[in-house]
Amino acid sequence: MKIGVFGGTFNPPHIGHLMLADNALTELKLDKVIFVPSVGSPPWYKESPIVSFNDRIVMILYATMFMDKFEISGDAAECGSITYTVEVLKKMGMLNKNTVLLMGPDAYSTFWEWNNYDDIAKSCHSIAVAGRDFYMPDFNIRSSDIREMIKNGKSIKHIVPEFIVNYIKMKGLYKE
Repeated sequence: MKIGVFGGTFNPPHIGHLMLADNALTELKLDKVIFVPSVGSPPWYKESPIVSFNDRIVMILYATMFMDKFEISGDAAECGSITYTVEVLKKMGMLNKNTVLLMGPDAYSTFWEWNNYDDIAKSCHSIAVAGRDFYMPDFNIRSSDIREMIKNGKSIKHIVPEFIVNYIKMKGLYKE
């Protein structure tokens, strides 16, 4: 099986994440895509604090519940508060030639600075970059913009799946 691994903070997950995963699944002929949320804030994360790991797991489950080739992994939770991709891939048993690491161009631009990037590059089947190796829609949706919209009382219903919109409202996430 050829498996795509899509890591990120997913704070919150939105339709851009789903579109990238779906395009990678189809165009790269993957058998499935596994979403892997980070546990804490990545070392480079300069934005507002992220909501809990459990809240983000629930939101990704809501976002992917009708997509049979999408899965979610909570293995990052066992790797400590700073989540390094190489450690998570090892924990998942995915540091191998069946793994396609999926990322956006922003993540790829710093890939050579990642912890043990060389182990990832030589162990995985490939690193697939949205916009280069598979289609990336020509619109810019950022989780930070969504958080700001929520904070300012603006609607996010067309850029975040409805189940997640309701979950965010129910839990009062991103209000501060």
